[in-house]
Amino acid sequence: MLGVNLESVATAVKAKRGDHLPVVLSIPETLSLLDAMAGIPRLMAALIYGGGLRVSECCELRIKDIDFDQGLVIVRRGKGDKDRSTLLVELGRDELRAQLRKSAAQHQADRQVGLAGVWMPDALDRKYPNAGRELGWFWVFPSHTLSTDPRAGVVRRHHISDSVIQKAVRAGC
Repeated sequence: MLGVNLESVATAVKAKRGDHLPVVLSIPETLSLLDAMAGIPRLMAALIYGGGLRVSECCELRIKDIDFDQGLVIVRRGKGDKDRSTLLVELGRDELRAQLRKSAAQHQADRQVGLAGVWMPDALDRKYPNAGRELGWFWVFPSHTLSTDPRAGVVRRHHISDSVIQKAVRAGC
């Protein structure tokens, strides 16, 4: 039809469809897994399961992204660099409030010792120079340790590592 010789296409090897299907836990299996976990990893797993978050999205949540009044979690820069909102699960709301208080206390301690603010996406550091020091931009799940930002060369607190939740889920299985 287009004047293209299709004989060379006919000899090409077709791609094989993968045999591997993803493992999807049933509701009782998920509840059993959550019961086997404790502390911050359990809270993170409940947020991930209840809101359909990816592990990295949960780790990178900021305090301003939690809306208890409307029952929403705002995911910033998710897959495809898009923002979206999802449901805030009822399970663990009290624990989440307690975690936010701990994060606020950590934020206050970091400000008192003069640490640089948290990492800001895109050019927000230039547009709003003090935003990284505001409580709303602080991590819901901050790391326990400090690290040097390779881009800016300053010591700051980053969010908790993805491996924390991954190891906890592996241990709970």
